[in-house]
Amino acid sequence: ELKKASEKLVDVDSYYVKKYAYLKAHGFFTKPKPTEFAVLEESVVEDNIKNIKQVVFEVTDSCNLSCTYCAFGELYDGYDERNCKQIDTNKAIHLLKFIFENKPKRENDKLAISFYGGEPLLNMPFIKQIVELSKELNLSKQFALEYTMTTNTTLLHKYMDFLVANNFRLLISLDGNEKCHSYRVF
Repeated sequence: ELKKASEKLVDVDSYYVKKYAYLKAHGFFTKPKPTEFAVLEESVVEDNIKNIKQVVFEVTDSCNLSCTYCAFGELYDGYDERNCKQIDTNKAIHLLKFIFENKPKRENDKLAISFYGGEPLLNMPFIKQIVELSKELNLSKQFALEYTMTTNTTLLHKYMDFLVANNFRLLISLDGNEKCHSYRVF
């Protein structure tokens, strides 16, 4: 529907015409501008690590769906393409160990460990490894660990026991309305 609105076709639902106009007016369909990074002082990094509340791992850019609303979809010119990449487990472990070593133990301190992708459940071995490592590292810190994941739920049935056992909170990616479920493409 957004594509029809972009082509100014006549048979487009007015909701999508307005949605497309809003997104276009705010630069949503333009090529991304290069990001400029400033040099960070070591003390700033240390301070941020000490106060970190959440670490988010992009588990994979692979997905088992081809939803039309996805940022990797055809509506978004200039965005990255999917390359079936998976996170570097060694780098993720190094980061997690660094956080646990440098984040001070405080009463009732929380740490959320989050997973997203693509579809994170396509790299379940990584998720299991990070959950087990974080539990082990947490024995001395005693942070209130919380695990979260953004998922399209198509593989949930395979890993439900693990997710329940580890009290995962899920954000479910689902789009479409009663009339049109064509945004989610299997």
